[in-house]
Amino acid sequence: MKKNIKADFSKLKTFTLLLLLPTIISLKLGGLRLTPLRVMLIFNFLSSYSNVFSGRCNGKDKVDITMILFALWCLISFAVNHGMQMALESGGVLVLETVGPYLLARSLLASKESFEFLTSFLQKVIFGLFFLLAFESITSINVIKVFINPLFGSTYTDGIDKRFGFTRSRGGFDHPIISGVFCSSMIGLAWFSAEKKIRNTTVMVLATVTSFSSGAIASIMTQLLVIGWEKYVRNVNNRWRLLIILILISYGIIELISNRSGIKVIISYLTFSPATAYWRTLIWEFGINNAINNPFFGIGFNDWARPSWMHSGSMDNFFLVIMVRHGFIAFSFFAYSIYSIASRLLKLNTSDPRLKAIRRGWLAGLVGLCISACTVHFWNQAYIYLMFYLGAGCALMKFIENKHAV
Repeated sequence: MKKNIKADFSKLKTFTLLLLLPTIISLKLGGLRLTPLRVMLIFNFLSSYSNVFSGRCNGKDKVDITMILFALWCLISFAVNHGMQMALESGGVLVLETVGPYLLARSLLASKESFEFLTSFLQKVIFGLFFLLAFESITSINVIKVFINPLFGSTYTDGIDKRFGFTRSRGGFDHPIISGVFCSSMIGLAWFSAEKKIRNTTVMVLATVTSFSSGAIASIMTQLLVIGWEKYVRNVNNRWRLLIILILISYGIIELISNRSGIKVIISYLTFSPATAYWRTLIWEFGINNAINNPFFGIGFNDWARPSWMHSGSMDNFFLVIMVRHGFIAFSFFAYSIYSIASRLLKLNTSDPRLKAIRRGWLAGLVGLCISACTVHFWNQAYIYLMFYLGAGCALMKFIENKHAV
């Protein structure tokens, strides 16, 4: 094995393990909070950029540009809404956490061996994490934070509500939602690429369930649907286009026969309670009005307009947050990046069974992440991981295009 491939494997390991560390492990540098993960992104930013845009990582791609444009438009929106100081501070962090992990994945994943290593290592990590999450769910003891928080001058308190008598586990993440999103992203890859796919998929599902997050549970159900569709409709031509058409037809039927909009019906089934569904419907209604009223640069970190009785300013929809905070142009750059990677991967074909399995697994995981993003907001580790996941998808697409497309 080449020396540089070993170095890439080491960086992939480091990134994954740093992702699991609580964000309380950090130091203040002026107004900037530096976590170990951010430090790694800073030190690898220029080298990753150079590797990608020099063409050394299976060539440049238009998605690389649109992802950077998305980050820069967000920075501009901060400048418009809050001034240059906020743009440089918060906008700079956003650029780092958007472009940094994306380019890191593009740079490190340039060979078949690197894709196999990453998918295998992530599953092993979740295997180990599962035991801690299960212990936390049953006992309410977060082993990671019990030991780490006191070292940084903080007393660990859970503060997370229980569901069905179990604690919502979060491990080293800031919230159970993030833990659920991270674990659920590996379900498709475990099924399609692991040798012991039933065992691995079961563990990925159980690790996700310990979060008791509706967004994560929705991701499980969606990926199981994708897995079932792939298994039983494998010999049908254009099966994924057919699935999309069936989904659109189903949505149209819901609109016709329901006294609620299709969006409201879907939201009601992606939550644990009618009250939560009703609240998220209100968030969507008032949130999208904010986006429409501020279409170019959004409202930044300013409070969004809503009735006085909606006391909480939280917005449980990642895509909606982008539209409200940064405007429709930023959202268009981001949505196009996802669409371009996914659509091109769907069209690509390869004779290599391992790459074919990883491609299917990545696409299934992407669908799950997008479903989760409609019901939760991604921040900190979840946001960084999402950008890394998209970078990995683009890297896989470029590798198959250049080396293995048939």
